Amino acid sequence: FRFFFYCYYIYIGKLWRIMANFENDFKKIIALSTLSQLGLIIIILSFGFRLIAYYHLLVHAIFKSMLFMTAGAVTHSVKNTQDIRLLGNLNEIIPYVIIRLLISNIALKSVPFIFIILRDFIEKI
Repeated sequence: FRFFFYCYYIYIGKLWRIMANFENDFKKIIALSTLSQLGLIIIILSFGFRLIAYYHLLVHAIFKSMLFMTAGAVTHSVKNTQDIRLLGNLNEIIPYVIIRLLISNIALKSVPFIFIILRDFIEKI
């Protein structure tokens, strides 16, 4: 039964990642990456590692919420659009928001224990 979950969620996670590569909507890309991470959490749970799955879910939720707030700030600041083709050079327009975006992405790329390292820095921003 675990093998079924493992194969199914590996397939679904890869499918969501592929779908995110062909999207132009900024927030939809973020949402599709969340779905692939939920597949990973279910795989971790199917192997019986509840604490690791909970930690991953907690860190993912915190940094993903920061990423969605950053996406909202970008949408508000740049022509009220979510289309990534129309955003332009965000580093010149809103540099502090881009720093938050980079921190969120580093944390979501599963750098181990990045939450512990960055929590003081995030409070200052």
